[in-house]
Order: sequence, then structure tokens, then C-alpha cells
Amino acid sequence: MLSPMLLIGVGIFGAGVFLVLALLVTHGGANKMRQFAVLGDLLSGRHGARMRRLLILAFAGLLVGALTSFVAVALNDAALGKQCRKICVERGFEKGAIGLSSRPGDSGRAYKICRCSGGAEADQEIDLGDLPD
Repeated sequence: MLSPMLLIGVGIFGAGVFLVLALLVTHGGANKMRQFAVLGDLLSGRHGARMRRLLILAFAGLLVGALTSFVAVALNDAALGKQCRKICVERGFEKGAIGLSSRPGDSGRAYKICRCSGGAEADQEIDLGDLPD
């Protein structure tokens, strides 16, 4: 599920990418051979202090957006792990952890599941989509 924090992070990152590309193209960096030269000119202030500040702001947007997105994914994974452990303990198992399925899914590849283990019965695999919210 997409969290609001993830959407904000992706939006900030996208704005940073757009601003960097816009500054490159408008200052002669559309040619791949000139992109680093144009970045150097922009960062040194040869195109004005305002353009330099915009480029620094764009790079900051890339960093902040990426970090915000990574934090959102980590928080979501932590919540899934906690939910998995809770469900497994409720079902009589000692532990639960997020892992890969033992059998391939419809695509022919393993997928993420909640694996319950350490109980009287055999280990169980619960599809993450089947976990309650």
C-alpha cells in the first residue's frame, strides 16, 4: 500500500529531477557531451547566483525525496514484520518473519510472505495480502 509519506518523497524527488533537467536543458546541457560542463558552470555561478541556488535546491530535493521515500518503505516493512509476528503468535507459533515463499507464484518467481515457525504444527506461509490491516 502506498503511504502518504512515500508519495511525498517521490513527489519531492521528481520535482528535483525535473528542476535539474530543466536547468541543464535551458543552459545548453541537452547535448550529453556538455552536461558536466553546464553543471560546473551552474555550480560556479557563471549563469548567476539565482541559477546556482536553484541547482543546489534541486540537488537537495533529490536527497530529501530519496531519503523520505526510503524511510517510508522501511517504516512500512517494520509494520509488516510486527503484524506478521503478532499473527503468528496468535496462531500458536513462536515467531514470525517476512521472507520469500518456498514455492514460486504465478510469475514463476518467489514472492514475499509471512513465515510462521516454531510451533507444534508445520511452518506456515501467509500471503502478505492476507494479513489484516
